[in-house]
Amino acid sequence: MKLYEILFIVHPNYEEARLTKVVDNVKEKITNNGGTIIDVSEMGKKKLAYKIENHRYGNYILIHFESEPQFISEFKKWLKIQTQILARIIVRIEKKDLENDDKKENVEEKKVVSEKVEVEIEEDIQDESAEENEVAK
Repeated sequence: MKLYEILFIVHPNYEEARLTKVVDNVKEKITNNGGTIIDVSEMGKKKLAYKIENHRYGNYILIHFESEPQFISEFKKWLKIQTQILARIIVRIEKKDLENDDKKENVEEKKVVSEKVEVEIEEDIQDESAEENEVAK
């Protein structure tokens, strides 16, 4: 089995329940054909780079999965007839790419935490200097 990721864009006007149903249908199609879902990320509604079917926004969904290569051509055809999916791309990836994505997320999380700590330290320093100025007066 090979490792793949699919990024697809769902109609922007779908409420949460309807969006979940679309994602579940895609996951079901993968698992019913012998695939295994590894990860699902709903990235939210984002502005499109260009209009697709007169839409400026879309709900982005990213799924990592394992499957046999024979299934992918059938899966692409099935995705094309799904009217609620505005665009889609399927890419074969290596396991190390998936691991690198996890590491990047961890690095980004650590960066955010370190930025928060820096801000807190700066605030403490400012508070201390303000107290020193009051004492000096």
